[in-house]
Amino acid sequence: MSEKQYSKRQINMMRVNALRSASSEAKNIFIAYLCGVHTLDFDDEEAKNYPTDYYVFKRVIATIPNSELLHDQINTYRAAQILRLLGTSVDNKKLSFLTAHYDPESSMSAKEVLNIIEKDLNKYKLLLDAFICNSHRRAIRSLRVQMKKEFGMTNEDMKAYKLFITIPSSVLPFVKTYRKQEKEKKLANSNKPQS
Repeated sequence: MSEKQYSKRQINMMRVNALRSASSEAKNIFIAYLCGVHTLDFDDEEAKNYPTDYYVFKRVIATIPNSELLHDQINTYRAAQILRLLGTSVDNKKLSFLTAHYDPESSMSAKEVLNIIEKDLNKYKLLLDAFICNSHRRAIRSLRVQMKKEFGMTNEDMKAYKLFITIPSSVLPFVKTYRKQEKEKKLANSNKPQS
């Protein structure tokens, strides 16, 4: 362990700040996804680094019909309304990437956009939870690396500081299904005769 001192309070504040920032980022990415600005590539490096989260994304997105109708339909005001409808919010300054969408391209009204969200409200909430979970996972991984560099902490040292994420209850069934499938794959592969 390094000579640099650290306290539980200091590390807890770092964790809280990292998760708060990650939540805000996740809401931006969620809105960017609805706009069609952000895409999820299930074959890229990110998907390989976070296979559980991308499994959840794939399963949830498959249940949302016509989400592409929202592409190019969301400006800052509509994004704020969507997040409010989903029971959350984000600082409008953080939605500044939507300035290009200030005047949405089609004639769909704000009410029509909200109706699309409202129709599948629970599915959109689940998708937002999946984005938040993924963002939290990345933030905690990054924080753990930082703890190792700054404080010379080992994985064992970190256990006392609870540097882990809590998977939202809405996402948990998907995570359990993914883990079960992976366990079954490993078992099937270990039972294959060696050639």
